[in-house]
Parts: sequence; C-alpha cells; structure tokens
Amino acid sequence: MDAISGVSSSGSVPLSIAVISRAELSGCEPWTSTFTDQRKDHRYYEILDDTLRDNFEYRYFVILDTFGRVRAVQPFFLVDQDILEGLTLRQIRWIAIVRRFYPRFLILRALMVGCSAGEAHLAASATLPDSAVAEALSSDIVRQARSLNAHLIVLKGISRALPQRPALLHAVRLCSRAKHANDNARHQIRQLRCLSGRGAQ
Repeated sequence: MDAISGVSSSGSVPLSIAVISRAELSGCEPWTSTFTDQRKDHRYYEILDDTLRDNFEYRYFVILDTFGRVRAVQPFFLVDQDILEGLTLRQIRWIAIVRRFYPRFLILRALMVGCSAGEAHLAASATLPDSAVAEALSSDIVRQARSLNAHLIVLKGISRALPQRPALLHAVRLCSRAKHANDNARHQIRQLRCLSGRGAQ
C-alpha cells in the first residue's frame, strides 16, 4: 500500500491516498457504503472486477485520514491503450516491424479513474464529501500513476452533467495535473520514433 499525502478541501483535515486490491477491500465498511445513492453501487464494480477482466487491471484508491482510517474508496483501473488501434494492417505495416523489437511501441498504459463500463462518479462517504475525495486524488495522482507505470490519466465515465459541481471543479485540477503525465508519454513516443528510425537504417 503506497500512501500519498494530501489535504482535504476544508484545509483542516490532512488526507492521504493509497492503492489497494479487491482482496484488501474485504470488510471495508466505507466501500460497502460507496455509491449507495447511485443506481450502480459498490456491487456493480465488484461484478465488473469478477467478469470484465479482458485487458483490465482493477485497483482502488483508499482515502485515509491521519489515523489511518479509510474514509472513502474510489475505484480505478489500468489498461493498455494502443494509440494505433483502428488502423488497417497496411497502414501500420512498418509499426509491426518495429514492434518485433519494441513490443510496446506506441502502446501507453492508462490509469482510468471511474468505471470500465458505463457512467461513474467520484466516491464519497457519510463523513467525507466528494469534493474532498477529488482534492485528495488530485493532490498527487501523477506520482501515483508513475508508480504504476501509467502514462495517461483519464476520468472515465465521470460526466460534467452530474450534479457534483464542487467535485468536478477539483476533477478539472486532476485533469490539468495529468498533462504532465501526457507530456512524459509524448517524450517517450519521440524517443521510440528515434530508435525506430535508427533501426530502419
């Protein structure tokens, strides 16, 4: 469990986030009460974790207070994104040659906060508003993504139309911080292109 320090939106309650697996959620009361006001509560995410596993790696951010108590749980998942997906074999013929030597060429690992199927929401609990969850996540999610070897951060299925304005304001911050991770990904792509260029000579 890798904890990361943050501060709640109230500015008075220090929070941290950590990554845990599904097994570590067993008996976690904040998790069983997550999304109880939504059509898809925590049980929907557990079904996805059990059944929709093709290329998905499910994890969970736990929001911890200074006493190490779990205050909220935010689902996320990791997936490899082939940025050339959808192109014909003829169009990516030279890419196939490069991937013989660099199998992950132009394939980026993405950290997606939200749900792998359908709409998603920012987590909250009876004692912690979704805005505090959003700020705790945005405080250092880029570093967490790097620790998981993810080059992209995506808010998956979290709609701007949802009545969570305070949380969405913080989510915008989260997206802006993800830009740094995207810049690193573009730098990696440039390096790989240079390598492939030298290999073709």
